[in-house]
Order: sequence, then structure tokens, then C-alpha cells
Amino acid sequence: RRAGIALAGEVTARLAVPDNARQFNPQALANLVNGLGKWPWEDACRRAGIALAGEVAARLAVPDNARQFNPQELANLVNGLGKWPREEACRRAGIALAGEVAARLAVPDNARQFNPQELANLVNGLGKWPREDACRRAIAALAKVVPSRQPVFRHDGRTGIKK
Repeated sequence: RRAGIALAGEVTARLAVPDNARQFNPQALANLVNGLGKWPWEDACRRAGIALAGEVAARLAVPDNARQFNPQELANLVNGLGKWPREEACRRAGIALAGEVAARLAVPDNARQFNPQELANLVNGLGKWPREDACRRAIAALAKVVPSRQPVFRHDGRTGIKK
């Protein structure tokens, strides 16, 4: 936990310097958001999550930039940002990510890109913003995918995910 808090402070400091955000590739952004989301009550982690959310939203605002994020990164970002659902920057980034998820799922056979854990993380994270149309649309698109993937889902009362 202490290491996570220290890392959060370093991330926030780096993102405060103009152009420093470029040093974070999509995987780093996703891993940092998801990892820091393990301690959402820690102020340093919350501040870093907000700063990372701003960077994610900025990248997604540029046409075609969303393609740099693979399905696992999208799922980790959504799930991590969902730890701070009341933070405006996290909400904006979550909405942008929801739009990308829905767009990808609108393409036939693109749902195969997402494994069961990613699907579960996306639904869980996007569900933190139930009043947002983009999030509801993405969840509806995800709900259409699950029945076609039913053989990989378990109903055993545990995670519901078969690995």
C-alpha cells in the first residue's frame, strides 16, 4: 500500500509537467489506473487516478487514438476509473471509453477480441455511471455479447467467469 501511494505521488508529479504524459504508453496508463484503483480511498491514489483519467480522455478525444488501446487496456481503464465514479475526470474518461467499447462491439465479430474477464470488468466499470447514455449503450452492447459467449461463463456462484 505504501509503495502504491508513493507511486501515485510520482505519477501525479510527472503528469503535472507538460508533455510528460507521452512517456505513458496505453499499457502503462491502464496498469496504473487499475493498480491505483486498489486503494481508491487514498488521496494520493485518487489524485493520480484523476490525472490519468484526464490523459486518457485527452487521448480518446483525438480521432483514431482509441485504437491504440487493446481490449485488456480498455477493460482495465474502465474498471480502474470506476473506483472514482464521482470524479468528473474519471466520469468523462469512462464515457469516452464506453463510446469506444460500443463502437468496437458494433463491428461484426469484434466481440471475440474481448475475453470473459474483460467483458466482466467492462460491465462492472461502466455500471458505475448508470445515468450516462454512452455507458448504458456500451453495457447493452456487452449484454448482447454474453449469450453468444455463454459456454465460457459459469453459473457457480463464484466469479461467473470460466478461465
